[in-house]
Amino acid sequence: MSINCLKPYFVCFFLWTSFMNSVADLDSGTHTGCHRVKQAYLREHIGPSDLVPSEPIYDRDISICFNAATKDPSEKTCCSKSSELSYVTAAENFLRDTIRIKNAYLKKLVMDHIVQYEERLENVIKSSFNRTSQLLIDLYDIPASAHEEALRAFYQDIRTYLKMKHVSLYGSVNDLFDSLFPYLYKFIVEGKNSSVTLSPEHIQCLKNKRQDIVPNPFGTQHYNLSHNLNKALSTAKSYLEVLTLLVETINATDHVTLTEKCQHSVTRLQYCSHCQQEVDIKPCKGFCLNSMRRCLAQLSVISSDWNGLIMSVGRVQSWMNQKYDAEHMLNHLDGKLDTAIMYALSNSNHFMDSLT
Repeated sequence: MSINCLKPYFVCFFLWTSFMNSVADLDSGTHTGCHRVKQAYLREHIGPSDLVPSEPIYDRDISICFNAATKDPSEKTCCSKSSELSYVTAAENFLRDTIRIKNAYLKKLVMDHIVQYEERLENVIKSSFNRTSQLLIDLYDIPASAHEEALRAFYQDIRTYLKMKHVSLYGSVNDLFDSLFPYLYKFIVEGKNSSVTLSPEHIQCLKNKRQDIVPNPFGTQHYNLSHNLNKALSTAKSYLEVLTLLVETINATDHVTLTEKCQHSVTRLQYCSHCQQEVDIKPCKGFCLNSMRRCLAQLSVISSDWNGLIMSVGRVQSWMNQKYDAEHMLNHLDGKLDTAIMYALSNSNHFMDSLT
């Protein structure tokens, strides 16, 4: 449903509520003249009470609630030109406030969801880092002092990528495998719990050579990891982007310009019944919706964009629920890294000769 279809219902609900509050607050006694109109006028802070006549009058300058110039002077009302103009101002303020209230509610829903999703991703990233670090220590005898810097840089690249900044995830994965390869080489040659220490020069040499080794020690495992990670994080980033666009689109309607026709239409909808001392009457649904559609017609220019954004959110959520879920990918990153290392160990006889 487009935004210019939803908002008339929101605004009409507020208008109806306003009229119901008027009924509840009115004095139950019987009054003559324009007492009830004056009472409602003051209660709703429309303007000073002396703008409302104490008794019905004929003011030929009234032109919004009705064309007084065409009416019989004997048809008196509780409206003056001054009170009519104050009703116009009150109607405009009420409509603007209502739009802002509904916008604020929608924006809070979206922005709260953005924050919650970002917090979930951050918690998953921290948990994934800890599990991966422990895996390298426990299974492959790579101490934290040897792998922590490279591992932190890898996960920081993930955070940076999700913040809409350019990062090559393929490069990040390659850098991680380059950094781990010297210690994997030592594990293959010396076995676990070896006291042998690689020199800084030897470590740097193995890092530099890793991508040139044929066949690649990790086969296609590192590529598969890069590809799947890129797909999952791209989907997460797209999800955050489209939610941010939703907020920006809602913001665009906060300061909508109300035409004179719109102001007069809302005035007739909400306040003109006061002229006939009908302060407790509520507008019919059709009258309300038609008035709001006319007022918000200018928002139809963003209707297609809004609908497109809503469809985009649905598509991205569908991808996330299937194979491109960033949280699922990050939760299983240690297992995918373990698979890549196990592949290298199982096929070490195919590439070790090129390192001698």
